Amino acid sequence: MTDGQPIPTTPPQLDDYLRERLAPRFRELVRAAEQRVASAQHALDDLQAAQGTVAWEITSTPPVICYINLGNGEMRVAAQPASEPFMTISQSATDWARFTTQMAGMFGADSRRPLGRSRIERVRALNGAVRFVLNGFADGGSWTCTMYFGVAPRPAEPQTTVTLAADTVAKVQAGQLDPQAAFVQGQVRIAGDMGFAMQLGMALFM
Repeated sequence: MTDGQPIPTTPPQLDDYLRERLAPRFRELVRAAEQRVASAQHALDDLQAAQGTVAWEITSTPPVICYINLGNGEMRVAAQPASEPFMTISQSATDWARFTTQMAGMFGADSRRPLGRSRIERVRALNGAVRFVLNGFADGGSWTCTMYFGVAPRPAEPQTTVTLAADTVAKVQAGQLDPQAAFVQGQVRIAGDMGFAMQLGMALFM
């Protein structure tokens, strides 16, 4: 009851109360559960339909490269690509060491943005290269990774460089910070082709 409303002196009939109060609430719970199931089914279908190859290379001497082959609801790591890679991730041995130690768990834990068919199709539309630079680590160091998209020959230098702090990435991955908000707030700095950076952001984070 809200303030000022009189308290009823006569209780409602049992059947009226159950029909008008409890039954509608149960219907709401059922519909909410149905929506969750439909959303989960959509995500499952998208993941199972994912098809494509991602190349991941370490520019050591000699270089090391593995292929992530997606298909039939499975991710298989192999020495040969199942198809022409739609994306190549490249980093030095030093950056790989930092990635697997100090940055463990920073990437790949965001279940809101899985690499399903819809996201792969958006990434396939990209053609270019971007360099990510993360700074702000406890030891004062930084981390660099270059990503190549499309099948065109690699440029000598990426057309876009994105620089941000490691804790900003952690907040974005945890859902505590929206990527667009991070950019507006100046936590993400972009140099070079701004248009390509925006296309990349739409493909990877939307």
